[in-house]
Amino acid sequence: MRKRLQAGFTLVELLVVITIIGILMGLALPAINMVRENARRAQCTANQKGIAMGIIGYNDSKDSLPKYVRLFGNYSGAADPADPSSSPAAHPKLGGWQVAVLGHLDQQPTYERWTEDRYPLLTSNAGNTGPNGYSKDTAPLFPLFQCPSKSVFTNDIGVNSYVGNTGMAADPGNGYFSPLPAASVFVTSQSKANTLFNSGYGTVGQTIRLEDVADGLTNTMLISENVQAKPWHWVGFGSGLAVLDPDSDPNTPAPYPAASRYLQGMVWHYFDKQGAGGASAVPAPDYTINGGDILFTPMGSGNAAMLARPSSEHADVVVVGMADGSTRVLSETVDYRVYQSMLTPKHKSANVPFPEYVLRSEEL
Repeated sequence: MRKRLQAGFTLVELLVVITIIGILMGLALPAINMVRENARRAQCTANQKGIAMGIIGYNDSKDSLPKYVRLFGNYSGAADPADPSSSPAAHPKLGGWQVAVLGHLDQQPTYERWTEDRYPLLTSNAGNTGPNGYSKDTAPLFPLFQCPSKSVFTNDIGVNSYVGNTGMAADPGNGYFSPLPAASVFVTSQSKANTLFNSGYGTVGQTIRLEDVADGLTNTMLISENVQAKPWHWVGFGSGLAVLDPDSDPNTPAPYPAASRYLQGMVWHYFDKQGAGGASAVPAPDYTINGGDILFTPMGSGNAAMLARPSSEHADVVVVGMADGSTRVLSETVDYRVYQSMLTPKHKSANVPFPEYVLRSEEL
């Protein structure tokens, strides 16, 4: 009598098949992740393109680039028309460059909340508040302001990935190194040669327009990404009321918020590895593109000037938006002179260590 053969796989055959599947998955997953990251980077690029065009639209309509801090109005202290259960104390309405361009980014209702005095920035309603006392209506989440590769979030309102060109780091005590006299550093930093976005509050900088960019719009950085950037509605650290009106006196103007240059800004410092102008080399990697521990070192009042530079979770690069509305992918290894040149609209007149440097495309 013939023995009937059993159909099926042996244990060894099954193990071989499982091993082959595991190897194939191991080979495929990096490729899948790369495709996903490429899609995220493409979205980040599109975001910056949109923001850059909004800034250009603002420049064309206002004949000026936005300020990194300015007064948008004053709330006198009454019930919030959008939330009658909230009656926050009176406060000035200080905001930054992203607030200024909201109307050019299809966010007119939010822009009106900032610019119409009947609306407060803060809230007394615990159910409608985010960190620091700001109303959720004041600082909603905008996908345009968020890089999809960003994995670290420190707030649930006003989440932000992008920073503007706030030029020369200049606040004494915030990590600035310069041969300039301390009394003149801040005013000098506001010049058309040193920055694109300057202060519109306290010591107000001169009007800067895109037409003032002498070194070419395609060579001058307008915006970039920074993993450690603070929410787009912040102008300082601490509670909203403490920053906006620390004396709680509506008749006393709030002081200039010293950190406002850095929270949503990128700056250059007086560093040069060749020692030009008596400058020292960059003293710590945190000052450079993607430098330091970008995922686990939050920006605070003590390190804000250091961390106000481009960073991203894209591998080895950052995406930047240029002053002509184009975008570039910039290597994290670019020389610091290149970085300084891309942030200074008129490099030869800027207060950099080596103003004779000429930007070359092969160095980007």
